[in-house]
Amino acid sequence: VAAAYVLAGRALQPVSRVTATARRLSEETLDERIALDGPPDELKELADTFDAMAARLDAAFDSQRRFVANASHELRTPLAVIRTEVDVTLGDPEATVADLRTMGEVVRDASVRADQLVDALLVLARSEGQARSGLEQREPVDLAELVPRAVGAVAVEASARCLAVTTEAEPAPAEGDPHLLERLVGNLVENAVRHNVDGGWVAVRTGTVAGADGEA
Repeated sequence: VAAAYVLAGRALQPVSRVTATARRLSEETLDERIALDGPPDELKELADTFDAMAARLDAAFDSQRRFVANASHELRTPLAVIRTEVDVTLGDPEATVADLRTMGEVVRDASVRADQLVDALLVLARSEGQARSGLEQREPVDLAELVPRAVGAVAVEASARCLAVTTEAEPAPAEGDPHLLERLVGNLVENAVRHNVDGGWVAVRTGTVAGADGEA
């Protein structure tokens, strides 16, 4: 009986490790693994399957956290534009109907851009899970055509900080997801403005090098 008890304890020890690890797992501790050593029997297969499941859950939660962080970062610009336009117009006691119409148009454009940002972020979140197979949407895009919108989105912030913004948009053909490429250019310009010094300068140039694909 004693020998059977000892042997059963040793045989069930891996199961106890699986149970203990499962109890410790949470959103903050999904990086824990059982990493069971031993012969390739049923218990090791169970432990490896559990480790693979934990890895998938960890990747899913990490993707969710990145999506929330990206969304909060990307939506700041259009929301700031909307808030600035509304505050400036409402703060002017002599605002005319034309001023209110202009504000409405700016707010509408900013809301459309925010909607496009959300769509692009959703595409990005899906594409992360399909990194090996590539993007689902690939279209020819000229990066030079994306520059005016990116510069216009930061015009208010750049003016408030007295930044000199110059553009030199030469044709820069590329291929990819139009929304993600637009965010690529937008992020570069926004970071150049946001992390600049007051009274500084920003130069935005697009073109090709030795006939290669477009670069910004």
